[in-house]
Amino acid sequence: MNPIAMQTEPRDWLDEHGDALYRLALRSLNSPEEAEDVVQDTLLQGIRGLSDFQYRCSVRTWLLSILKNRLVDYHRRLGRRPSPLAAQEWLEELPAESSTPESIVEEREAREQVIACIEVLPEAFREMFRLSEVDGYRHGELGERFQLTRGHVRVRLHRARLKVRDCLIRKGVGL
Repeated sequence: MNPIAMQTEPRDWLDEHGDALYRLALRSLNSPEEAEDVVQDTLLQGIRGLSDFQYRCSVRTWLLSILKNRLVDYHRRLGRRPSPLAAQEWLEELPAESSTPESIVEEREAREQVIACIEVLPEAFREMFRLSEVDGYRHGELGERFQLTRGHVRVRLHRARLKVRDCLIRKGVGL
């Protein structure tokens, strides 16, 4: 059986992943009550979507991804912008896939390489990439901010992703 599949007992999610989810939600919302509500919504959405989970990442990484989307939706519903999370802060929240010291070091080094590849993007690409991939801005919002059409936004984001991917390949980071 897939070792990640063995991590999917929803009854254990709150104990195993609740603190990491709550810290990220609290940092974004600055309200303990709102953070608890969004974490609860995240766990419920995870339970509802468990049949669609494809085991390509750990359950924690998957739940953090759901949480990020819930936070963006929550801020949009209230007409607020999400609290900006720097790429480094978001990447620091991502958990190690396994608990061996070697794998933790390898993942931290890979994260540092991702950050380095983002940092070498041309400024216009870098800012748009962060706003899209880290803060959850939509193409229309990016178009308004940068005074570009949605098509131009999609092209820039595609090129930025390719540049980050190529940089990681050159550095020998597995994708």
